Amino acid sequence: MKKIFIVLLFVFIGIQNIHAAPFFPNSLVVVRIGDGANPLTSAAFQVVLDEYSTAGVLIQSIPLPIVVSAPNNRLVLSGSSTSEGFLNLSPNGFLLTLGGYDAAVGTLAVGGTTTAVALRVLGLIDASGNINTSTAVDQFSAGTIRSVITVDGSYFYAAGSNSGVRYMVAGAPPSSTVQLSTTPTNNRVVNIFNGQLYVSNAAGTFDGVSTIGVGLPTTAGQTTTILPGFPIAAGPSPYQYSMNGAGTIIYLADDRAVASGGGIQKWTFSAGTWSLTSTLNTGLTAGCRSLAVNWATTSPTLYAVSATSPTTIVTAPDDGATPFTVIATAAPNFVFRGLSFSPLSITPVELGSFTSNVSNNNVNLNWRTENEHNNSMFVVERKSSSSDWSSVGTVSGAGNSNTIRNYSFSDKNIASGNYHYRLNQIDFNGNHKYYDLSNEVIVGVPTAFSLAQNFPNPFNPSTTINYQLPADSKVDLKVFDLSGKEVSTLVNGNQTAGYYSINFNAAGLSSGIYFYRLTANGNNVNYSNTMRMILVK
Repeated sequence: MKKIFIVLLFVFIGIQNIHAAPFFPNSLVVVRIGDGANPLTSAAFQVVLDEYSTAGVLIQSIPLPIVVSAPNNRLVLSGSSTSEGFLNLSPNGFLLTLGGYDAAVGTLAVGGTTTAVALRVLGLIDASGNINTSTAVDQFSAGTIRSVITVDGSYFYAAGSNSGVRYMVAGAPPSSTVQLSTTPTNNRVVNIFNGQLYVSNAAGTFDGVSTIGVGLPTTAGQTTTILPGFPIAAGPSPYQYSMNGAGTIIYLADDRAVASGGGIQKWTFSAGTWSLTSTLNTGLTAGCRSLAVNWATTSPTLYAVSATSPTTIVTAPDDGATPFTVIATAAPNFVFRGLSFSPLSITPVELGSFTSNVSNNNVNLNWRTENEHNNSMFVVERKSSSSDWSSVGTVSGAGNSNTIRNYSFSDKNIASGNYHYRLNQIDFNGNHKYYDLSNEVIVGVPTAFSLAQNFPNPFNPSTTINYQLPADSKVDLKVFDLSGKEVSTLVNGNQTAGYYSINFNAAGLSSGIYFYRLTANGNNVNYSNTMRMILVK
């Protein structure tokens, strides 16, 4: 996370004069275009980001620059082009991205201008409302720039008409972009989910959602591949989309008329292919283009910009029953375009404390969160001097929470030694952050010999036997049947003082009563104990 913070500090340094109030957590941000006085045309209009609560209450409005203020460019959009102005949230949730034009308000047919007239601008907005429009490109000339996505603000992917999906480094010269794939060149919404670059398209055999290369490519020669199962002809009119953290569900905005299948399509992945399982449009009077999904709710909650006139923000849970309802409507001579959730501050989960205590050979971890955003789970990880980090358990997160939450986890039956612990916090989109326990955990040696009752008991076919040694010993652990015949030797050798756990698999034995005996011998050491266990098949 330190690396991301440094990048963001660099990106926004020197442009703090262009900002609004910080965004509220878990709110909606919509792109609004127009001046309220003149009918919308293909000319350039000012862009404003309106922040709404999820109930549709306007919180604030953030105008994007319409004059050059170095290093920032202007960022305007066409008043009538329905296929531009998409708003994306970076995978880590920290940055909003938006593409536009460095042109004066009123520039005629701004989407058809050459880049000699209007460079295409890649905009960044952070959680504090700081705006960075310093990166521009000379691609998409005489065509539209439709969407932009970034991981951390240090580089971008952009999509639009006639130039394919482009990769570029923040602040680099406008000509220094890389066209990742040559087919198709006309694209709509580019985005990143689970570490993979995607793009939507309605062109011929690419009608749906496609991958571009593998992972997050930065070089030319990549292949654009339609996801298996999506229609390749006469299919949807796809725009913005959202994928869950497991990579098994996609919601896709379709702007066709409702009678023709427009609305929000739900696609699911199974047996190597994607299938259209439902189209959510109850209550809609038109299709949708922009989409934001709250995956943290029991039934994912959908928010979309409906292609009505005037445009509206609509919402519904995917519960199979609730219709879409309108929560906000664009005023006369304004239009809504892109939609997203508000960006986060640097920490998606604010950890208030993380502590440990040791009881015999059990390590008890306790932590407290002050607030959480989109938090799916905590993975508890452990390492020792002789082993690397490994997962030892998971604890479900609270999703979204603005109150204090307390969590605990017990790592049981740990061998004597020194350990380090950390939490790997994972959100519903697959993003993660580590929180390290500040202290080293020491599991000492026991003060007395002990042989515990096996667990489970009765068992079939495996059970666990725990024992402890207060001193280095020659250890013998054997299993006998009712007649006293030895059926298995589990341990036979020297062991250092500590806690031990042995698994006994009786798959080859018949049901019945068995005995296990532990003997330990060494300097001034002489211990023996026998316990009974029951195998039931």
